[in-house]
Amino acid sequence: MVRSGVIALLLGSQGAPALAADCSFAAFSTVPSVDMTTRWTVRSGRPCDMTVPVNDGIGASSMIVVDQAGDGTASTPTESRIRYVSRPGFVGHDRFVISRTAESMARRVLRGTAHWTVEVDVVP
Repeated sequence: MVRSGVIALLLGSQGAPALAADCSFAAFSTVPSVDMTTRWTVRSGRPCDMTVPVNDGIGASSMIVVDQAGDGTASTPTESRIRYVSRPGFVGHDRFVISRTAESMARRVLRGTAHWTVEVDVVP
């Protein structure tokens, strides 16, 4: 995984059944300084958690929401977790942006800030 120079997100949730039932998302690059867009599909009013690796050659990192979702709440409860919850009853499209500053030491030192735009499809 690290040999390719791209670190894929490790998908996580509070449990596999909750992940399968309440949300799904596409993996994307977590290389420092690489801005990316990804798409999540979540159930209305249910939390969706994504775990971001903080090991496997990743040094110091920080993650914050820089553009809040309009019809829900995005948060980074830990340095390795992104959470989104739509407002109850909302169905449609939402969007938020995460900023992550990190250092990767896999093959060479890469430092920088990446902005991850998350396009969210909220379903009943």
